[in-house]
Amino acid sequence: MRQTSALFKRELLGYFVSPLAYGIGALFLVAQGIAFFTLVRALSDPAAPASYGAVLRRFFGGGALYWAFALNLPALLTMRLVAEERREGTLEALLTAPVTATRVIAGKYLAALVFYLFLWLPTLLHVGLIAAAAPEGGLDFGPVLTAYLGVLVTGAGFLAVGVLASSLTRHQLLAAALTYVALAALLVLGSLPELDRLTGAAGFATSRGNLESALAYVDLRRHMDDFARGIIDTRWLVLYASGALTCLLLATLALERKARGRGRSARGALPGVVLLALGGLVLANVVAARHPRRGDATHSQIYSLSPRTLAVARALPADVQVVVLDGLPAVAEIYDDIDELLLRLEHAARGRLTVVHVDPIDDPRRLAELAARHGFLPADLEKGGAVLVQSGARTHALALTDLVDFGRDAQGAGVVTGFRGEAALLGALLDVTQPARPRVCWAAGHGEGALDPDYRTLAARLGEHGFASAPATLADDALRDCALVLVAGPSTPPADAETAALGRYLDHGGAALLLIGSDADAGLAGLTERRGIALGDRVVVDPADPLGSPRRWRTETGYGDHPASRPFRGRRATVWDRPREITPLAIDGTSTAALVSSSEQGWAESDRAGLAGLLPPSFDPATDARGPIAIAAAAELPGGGRLIVAGDPDAFAERAAAAPGRDNLDLAVTWVAWLAHRAPLVDLGPRTPEQIRLTLTPAQVRRVGWATVVALPLALLALGLLVWWRRRA
Repeated sequence: MRQTSALFKRELLGYFVSPLAYGIGALFLVAQGIAFFTLVRALSDPAAPASYGAVLRRFFGGGALYWAFALNLPALLTMRLVAEERREGTLEALLTAPVTATRVIAGKYLAALVFYLFLWLPTLLHVGLIAAAAPEGGLDFGPVLTAYLGVLVTGAGFLAVGVLASSLTRHQLLAAALTYVALAALLVLGSLPELDRLTGAAGFATSRGNLESALAYVDLRRHMDDFARGIIDTRWLVLYASGALTCLLLATLALERKARGRGRSARGALPGVVLLALGGLVLANVVAARHPRRGDATHSQIYSLSPRTLAVARALPADVQVVVLDGLPAVAEIYDDIDELLLRLEHAARGRLTVVHVDPIDDPRRLAELAARHGFLPADLEKGGAVLVQSGARTHALALTDLVDFGRDAQGAGVVTGFRGEAALLGALLDVTQPARPRVCWAAGHGEGALDPDYRTLAARLGEHGFASAPATLADDALRDCALVLVAGPSTPPADAETAALGRYLDHGGAALLLIGSDADAGLAGLTERRGIALGDRVVVDPADPLGSPRRWRTETGYGDHPASRPFRGRRATVWDRPREITPLAIDGTSTAALVSSSEQGWAESDRAGLAGLLPPSFDPATDARGPIAIAAAAELPGGGRLIVAGDPDAFAERAAAAPGRDNLDLAVTWVAWLAHRAPLVDLGPRTPEQIRLTLTPAQVRRVGWATVVALPLALLALGLLVWWRRRA
């Protein structure tokens, strides 16, 4: 270790006193500064949409400047390490000392790696500038850390190639050229499958499946893109680690051969050792490729699959094909996230799920065919893309709006407010593979909101989770095939026969979701009260978190400790507008619980007429009841039936679906899942992707450019001049 440490210090000192090293470093910082300045200018443009996904993705590996220095920097830093020793004749003296070739290579390699990381150190200022200028909590540091891990891992592999090249020749420029050519060849080889697809022809790379997989495995751009997005793939860690060790081993063998001379025994043993090293490299990567693990470092775990999704994928009863129609470049990053989820599903399904990509521009005939078959407009498919999940004769089509939620930021620009990829894909898988879809029967004929258009989005959301929606009458024959009955905002009471039929349905194991507003006489009070839930006449107000008035309020903490509401507690917000008081009752044999309640500051207001006035309501202890007051309750009946009653049908109508920042529809889906005895998908609800818009003025953007493109490289040059002057003195 002493010899290795001494060599490491000597080589590292050589870097820090070399004017050439500082010049190379300054050019590197100029290139990185230009890339960062371009990124900041784009993020600060008020006319441009907010970035989607990891904000530094394009900075790390996304541009030509990055790869120009990623290939050249290792070549320039390693070209002299061994070649200079051989040219000056000091290598023989070094190897005759009590220093092994292994320690020589290790010391020189570690010095190059440390100086390489030193050159990257000033770019942490770029991260600091983004973090300071971004809104609070805007920058996700998980992808930032994995991006720098990628810099370390790829740099370690590239520098090892440079050390090997330097050990094979006495000419520094030749060593640099060998390193650059080897790395550039890897970059081009990994890009061949994509180049074939872009040309629209079955080229050499894509016409042979195994070759295409092998070339994709060594795609350097894909590796760095994964790291920059917050994905840690064990295959890339193994590839670069095994590649670096193999190159260093071969460099050590080259030095040992030099030390022992060119005797016949040395020549005879060398090919066998080289083949053994290359065989170990291939074997390690074959094992890694067959057992990949992909971690997710993003804060919202946007790429992770839940245990339930993995279980469904592993137990698929039939083969499934997923056709992805890629949209325009504006939505490409959204489909990158979809592709990541599909990659994980494909691995979990163990051959039962395949993914096919279709470019709408390259294949317009198929685009028109798919659009006609699934009810899309061809222009919508061409712009926004789609995902088609197929199994046998059954197909579930997912449009872009099924995969993400859109909204507007503070500047009025369109943004993605939620990523629903996993829930949408899981619902599609269940839809095309389960024997039959549970049927949600929407009661009609009593002034209820229409399935379409009043509750169109809720019905579509239920469809994403494997439920079929259809209107129905409250009659014994009509209810027989229903998984549950949904009564949404009735304004007139049902007939006695209809009420009796609904009661029999519940008592014999059926399920119902009743959404009954505060201003309607639904005629169902007797039915619900006999089953443990009382409909009150008062309106629940809550000044704890009002939206303009206590009559309209939101909650994140008012959810009961019940499977149909517990997952929302402290995590999801719902909004309520003059909801009705709902009271769970204690009845023998029936289990009841409150699902949603007001805060302790809320109350049940008896002056319903006064709520229509301009003055805010006030608590009257004589007629009002202090909170918390329930506005939704659930009951489990002795015969196995289930009932949920909520006091605000408008909370789930189209108006609620269009409003951002509320999860009412997800709550309704969770209730329906519980009523149908299915596991809810709320844990697969929308995840928040990283989206950053900087509010920098043009003058501030220019100052960022001067600091990163000019000041930082000049500071490194000044440091180099200072070191040179002190050594000269």
